[in-house]
Amino acid sequence: MPSGGESWEGGVMAMSRREFVKGGLASLGFLALDGLPVFAAPPKWKPGRKPDIVFGVLADTHLMTSWDGETVYRTMTLDYIKNAYAHFKEMKVDAVLHLGDAAHRAQVRTLRYHRDEFDKVFGTKNPPALLVVDGNHEWQGDWDFTKILYKDPAVFKENVLTEDFSRLFEKGWGVKYERMWHKEVKGFHFFGRGWGIDDAEFGKFMKREAGKSNLKGEKPFFILSHKLTYWGCNSQLKDYPNAIGFCGHWHSSLANWGNIYYERNYKLFPYINCGACRFDGENGLDQGWLKEKPASQRNAVDNHFEYPSRQGIVVSVYDGSCVVMDRREFGRGGSIGPKWVFPIGKFETKPYSRESLTKMIGTPEFQTKAKIDVARMAVEIKKKGEKRKKGEKPRKEPGMRISIPMADGNPDSRVFAYDVVVMVDDDPKKRYFKSEYFSGVNAGIGHEENGGVTVVDIPLSALPEGKKLTLAIRPVSSLGTKGKAIGATLRV
Repeated sequence: MPSGGESWEGGVMAMSRREFVKGGLASLGFLALDGLPVFAAPPKWKPGRKPDIVFGVLADTHLMTSWDGETVYRTMTLDYIKNAYAHFKEMKVDAVLHLGDAAHRAQVRTLRYHRDEFDKVFGTKNPPALLVVDGNHEWQGDWDFTKILYKDPAVFKENVLTEDFSRLFEKGWGVKYERMWHKEVKGFHFFGRGWGIDDAEFGKFMKREAGKSNLKGEKPFFILSHKLTYWGCNSQLKDYPNAIGFCGHWHSSLANWGNIYYERNYKLFPYINCGACRFDGENGLDQGWLKEKPASQRNAVDNHFEYPSRQGIVVSVYDGSCVVMDRREFGRGGSIGPKWVFPIGKFETKPYSRESLTKMIGTPEFQTKAKIDVARMAVEIKKKGEKRKKGEKPRKEPGMRISIPMADGNPDSRVFAYDVVVMVDDDPKKRYFKSEYFSGVNAGIGHEENGGVTVVDIPLSALPEGKKLTLAIRPVSSLGTKGKAIGATLRV
């Protein structure tokens, strides 16, 4: 029983997945559709040969200095960058990519943090290639913070990127700044663009360079941009479905398969939004497939995030077979979910469509004997968007706490959230809906909070009048595929 709760009067009859499906409760509409997890490799999956290239990807680290202009700001840490570099080294990467917003307030010193740690981890003899682009925050040097910190105009001009961007960017990263660039690593081609570069200009540049390098065919090449490139750029590559784009900027969690952009990229080629490796763990969980959408952690009050996660990707390419993307968490560690496996071949792009991915993601499932716990207790009452004053205690009232075991019955399809339905007196018209993100949604596998148990509180006042409650809990993937439900019945 959850701590702090009392036994439920009248008893609780909890039902496992098998019992629930057999129990005649199909009237709640909880029978699952079959799934085919073709694109999700099991957590321990390994290909049978050495990859042709491996590279690590980071974005949106957003660092700034303290008021001494040298050390990291008191609320920030370099730990997650160090962890990422250490993992990249362990994976023997051939290149490290950074997609911009390394500096939060355009400080040269914060770029240097990244380069110094890079040199410490990889050394200066034969390190991996360092491929970087700039984001919007590298250009936001007119903040009050930097003006106060660097009062001497001469000091300001040497420490704020916008004063002499090309020279100071190179001073920080140790990499020559180019508005647009084309580089080759181990026979694979990478294109990058800086912040504010026109889409059409970049598209024409890539098309020209791709033609020179004969990039048409089955071998993938890669695009780096802080923000997604749009039609003016990507339409130039309509004859190159073997392109794969990487972007940051939106701090959207890699737990969400919706970060594989295809329709948003005009069905030309896949674009991956790579999440953020921010010190505070901000990676938003927005998605619209739930019965009732929980509050987004992207706009959390007081910069406190309920599911903090510092994220990045390790990409391995197996020529003639697949591109494998391991979505990593660099706080406690681990993979955020099964590896993404993209086919290499004739580069038919339809497998990247939302329709195809939805069919292929499979369904998250509970273990066969999994059951929920329900306890009567006072629960916090908070309306969406409500803010409490400092020191103000949350309002509570009688309710029930539902503890949901981790839906880890299908290792190919990790649960993203749960839809909770309460039906009163067996009347389908008297139903209450609530959705909750899985407690380990942004965690690495094996590092879930609370052992993967997700707690859902429901005030009794929110339920329709009645005596008998039937609870149904259904696991949901980030693309809306739904597994079989477990549940319970109880008397109020």
